[in-house]
Amino acid sequence: MNVYHLSRDLMLVAKVSSAARSAGTKFQSASSPARLIKSIQQYLSNATVDEAGVRVLVDLQIPGLEIVEFKKQLDEISGSVEVIVYAQHVMTDLIDAANASKIGRVMTRGQFDRKVSELVR
Repeated sequence: MNVYHLSRDLMLVAKVSSAARSAGTKFQSASSPARLIKSIQQYLSNATVDEAGVRVLVDLQIPGLEIVEFKKQLDEISGSVEVIVYAQHVMTDLIDAANASKIGRVMTRGQFDRKVSELVR
């Protein structure tokens, strides 16, 4: 399994990276949706079927992130990409948009923070 994290929060990226390293999980972070999509495409084009599991962790508060378009791009890459998105609990418009897009599992930032170790395994 490869874990990709879309976030500009350097403290959280470091926490997720550390948890992934401890779990022995391959990890890569990106600060823009375009970079993340490109990284996943490159990985999947070279991965064997056994290696191809991908989990994407997405901070919904990335400036300019259009969740519906992002989901469409992920769907075009592969149907096997698991997506987990999160935002601060007060960002109800982002959480509602993510739920409406049916992008994957939607969490608050607090829930995400508490489950980081589980999410990278």
